[in-house]
Amino acid sequence: MYQDGYDADVAQAARDARLKLVQHKRTPDNGEPAALIAAHYRAVLSHVFGQYPLCPFVVILEEDLVVAPDLLNFFAHLAPALDADPTLLAVSAYNDNGGARLAGNVCAVYRTRWFPGLGWLASRRVFAGELLLRWPQTHWDHWVRADDQRRGRECLFPEVSRVQHIGEHGANMDSATYRSYDQRVVLNCRHVYVLVHVSVFCQLIRRACMHACTHIHAPCVHASCKCPCMYVCMHACAQVLNQVPAPALPPSAALHQEAYEAGLRLIFRAGQVVRDMAVLVQLTAQAGSQSITDAHPLPAAQSQADAHASTAMSLREEASCGSCRHQSLVVYYAAGLSDEVARDASGGDMIYADGRPTPPKGAFRPIANFFGLWHEARRGQHDGLHRFHTAGRCVFLVDAGSRYAQTHMPRDVVPLQAQDFSRALWQRMHR
Repeated sequence: MYQDGYDADVAQAARDARLKLVQHKRTPDNGEPAALIAAHYRAVLSHVFGQYPLCPFVVILEEDLVVAPDLLNFFAHLAPALDADPTLLAVSAYNDNGGARLAGNVCAVYRTRWFPGLGWLASRRVFAGELLLRWPQTHWDHWVRADDQRRGRECLFPEVSRVQHIGEHGANMDSATYRSYDQRVVLNCRHVYVLVHVSVFCQLIRRACMHACTHIHAPCVHASCKCPCMYVCMHACAQVLNQVPAPALPPSAALHQEAYEAGLRLIFRAGQVVRDMAVLVQLTAQAGSQSITDAHPLPAAQSQADAHASTAMSLREEASCGSCRHQSLVVYYAAGLSDEVARDASGGDMIYADGRPTPPKGAFRPIANFFGLWHEARRGQHDGLHRFHTAGRCVFLVDAGSRYAQTHMPRDVVPLQAQDFSRALWQRMHR
């Protein structure tokens, strides 16, 4: 366990749990939270990759996360994709848009330009060999998301999160934001496709890894698991991966860029294009009820054990998007409403190449409110596309200015406007 500073209570808790504790002296000493966090992350990643030179991956978890029972299998299954595909930056266990209304397929894994963080798999190649060489002094997560670092690369993340954030207060978190977004994210609490128990998986890693990397971190949430494995420094060699199959997840090769795009094309061609707001309201009417999951909001004050139990839910297993019980929905909205990345980076208004001004800040919010997404469109977005399940259907939410709309949107389709979503939401609330 890596501790930022020398707080006596934290250190004692680690000793009581019989964990190996590595303490990091806080620098700089100016007390600015973002700078302290950036320095701690640099120290942790540098120490792990330096201490375990044969370790190609490391799983990073902070102390205010509850983990799913299949977290390790999830990362182990996707590690080969991260290793083989140069267009991938990291693998995250968290979905910013993973609320009960939107997270319906426990086997779905997507690509996004956004770096979700909050429980993620880092590779030695990207972080030790590249990013650590120019690590920033502050706001490391914003820095990683910038185009200069991302360089067109994306992250993999699950539709149903494998971690749940229970920290209502923090350096970059307040109660209002937490209750609006993080608290509603549901956690997969079932062994949906864990064919080998987590404790067995840890034993396999121990046998394969000469350095026994897993013994240095926090205890597993499973009472039957005697090895500490909440924070895992994985020696994810082929021997381990081959012994821990996860057949219900998509093959890791299917998440490589070329194969992933081919899968999207199939769904676009087979999907039902929504041409009218009234039709969309009717088709997604069940989304207001918890028809996808039986999740409950998570009180931030609970202990990890209580939180893990209180968020246990019965997720209905759904087929992949290509064979859903209902036809997938393709919803096109007005061009550019999701284009906030360029404006945020520049700090001012932007103009499209054809002379059109970018939409005002917050233009995506009516759409986000209608579906229950983050108001920041870039969270979970993949080139102007959001994917999720609602009311038992796979939904493709597409910016009409994106390359997907240019290729797949029928010529007679009029994209839905922001005010259409606002009006429909008002009507839904005043029925």
